[in-house]
Amino acid sequence: MSEPPARMPIPVHDQTWLFMDKPNNLMYINALLWMRSTPDFAALVEVIEERVVGKHPVMGCRAVQDGGAWFWEPDPDFDISRHVTQRRMPKGSTKADVQDHLSTCFGTPFPSGRPLWSMELLTGIGDGHESVLFIRIHHGITDGIRSTQLLLNMCDHDAGEHSVARVGDRHAPAGPLDLFEFVGRHVVHDAGDLARATSPVGAPDAMKQLTRLPHAVSETARRVIRRPGTIRQVPGEVVEGLASFTAEDNTFVNTSRAVFRLVFEPRSPKLAWSGTPGLEKKVGWVDDIPLDEVKALAHDWHATVNDVLMSSVSRALTTYLAEEGTPVTGGALNWLVPISLAPLDAELPPDLGNHFSLVMFRMPVGINDPIDALRATRSMMNRTKHSLEPHVAYTILQTLALGPRMLSAGVRNYLADKCVGQLTNVPGPQSPLNLAGARVESVLGWVPLSGDQTLGLCIFTYAGRIGIGISADAALVRDPQRIADLVAESLDDLTNGSLAGRY
Repeated sequence: MSEPPARMPIPVHDQTWLFMDKPNNLMYINALLWMRSTPDFAALVEVIEERVVGKHPVMGCRAVQDGGAWFWEPDPDFDISRHVTQRRMPKGSTKADVQDHLSTCFGTPFPSGRPLWSMELLTGIGDGHESVLFIRIHHGITDGIRSTQLLLNMCDHDAGEHSVARVGDRHAPAGPLDLFEFVGRHVVHDAGDLARATSPVGAPDAMKQLTRLPHAVSETARRVIRRPGTIRQVPGEVVEGLASFTAEDNTFVNTSRAVFRLVFEPRSPKLAWSGTPGLEKKVGWVDDIPLDEVKALAHDWHATVNDVLMSSVSRALTTYLAEEGTPVTGGALNWLVPISLAPLDAELPPDLGNHFSLVMFRMPVGINDPIDALRATRSMMNRTKHSLEPHVAYTILQTLALGPRMLSAGVRNYLADKCVGQLTNVPGPQSPLNLAGARVESVLGWVPLSGDQTLGLCIFTYAGRIGIGISADAALVRDPQRIADLVAESLDDLTNGSLAGRY
C-alpha cells in the first residue's frame, strides 16, 4: 500500500457534508451488496485493502483541525480489521432479520478519532449460503456517485459495459464562463417564449389555462379557510401557476422559479411522517424490478425511465399517506435531489471528494390515476432539468462552507427542512459484478438525511434490475417496507394502464 501524504487539506465543499452530522440524522452513505454465496473473508479483506484503501489514502485518514483549518490526517493506529468485519447471522435468518440489523446500524455513529467508514460481511443468511456486504461511508469523504464508482472498482466484472452513466444535464455549464455562454444562448429562446405566453394570439395553451384560473383561485381559498396553515404555500403555488404558462424548457423562468422556492418555500407540510427525528431508524427495500419493463413504459409515454420511477414513487407516497391518516388531494412534496456536475474521471482521485449539487424537486402528489401522475411528473422533471438550479445551489453551498459554522448549519437546515427528505437515482453497472469470487445478485443504496428530514429514497439500477432502498425515522415512519412495496405496485398499475391502450 502506498504511503499516504502527511496531511491533505479538506476542501470546503467536503467540509459542508463533514459537519452536517446530527446525532439523529447521520451524514452517512449506506449500501448493500447481496450475494448468493459467501466470499472468502481473507480474500475480501485483501481486495478492500488493495483496491479501496491502497488507491485512496483518504480512507486511512481521520479528520483533524489545526489552527482553524481542517485536514485529512493518516490514522497512526489504522487497522483494517476495525473497518472490515464479519458477523454470522443466526440460523434461518431472513431478509427481515437483515433489515433489523441494518436498521440498528443506521443510528450508530462511527467511533471518534478514526477513519469514517466501515464494511461488514453478514453470513449464514437464508439457506446458510447467502451473504451481504454492508458498506457505510461518511459523506464528507465522498458523494453517492463516486461511492458507486468505488464499489465498481472493488469488484470484478463480467464482459460488457460496467461504467457508471453520467448523472445530470450534459449540456449544463461547468464554470463561470460556461455559465455566461449558456445563459446567452437561451436569452432569445426564453424571451420569445415569455412573449408568446403573454400574447393571446401566440399562446393558446396559456389562454386555456387562464380560463381555469377562477376555479383554481376558489379552490385555493377554500383550502386555506379549511386549513389556515396552508396559506404559507400560496406564494409558491402562484409562482408554479405562472411558470406553467411558459414552455417547459424555458431556462430563465425555471431558474427564477427554483430560486424563489429555495428562498421562500415554507417548511415541508405536516403529514404522517412529520416531526423531530429520533436516534432509531428503519430500512426497507425492493430489488427485483425489471429495467426492461420500465424502459418500455418510458418509451410508450415519451418519458424517461426516471419519469416513470418518480411518478410511481409519487403514487406510492399518496397511498401511504392516505393509509396513515393524512391523505393528500393535490399539491406537491419537495425532495432534495443530488445532481452530478461533471462526468466521472476514468480513475477516481486519491482523495475521492464530493462533486455534485442539489435541486429541490417538486413531486406532484394526490394523483391516483397512474397515467395522469406520470404526465404531471414528466412535466415537473422537464422544468427541473431545464434550469440552472444546480449551479445556484452549488454556489450557495460553497459560500456557506466559507462562513461561520453555526450560520452555515442554520441555513443548511433551513433549506433541508423545506423537503420531506432526499431522493436519488443512481445508474449502476449493466453487467453483473463479482466480489472476492462471489456473484453479486443485487445492489441497494440509502441516502443520508439532514435537518429534520425523516424519509430517504435511493433508486439503484444494476444488471437489468432496479432496487429501491427506503430509510426512515423509526418513530415517525411506521413501515418503510410498505412504501417500497407500494412503489412496486404503482409500477404494476402503470404497466396495466399502458397495456390497456390509454394513449
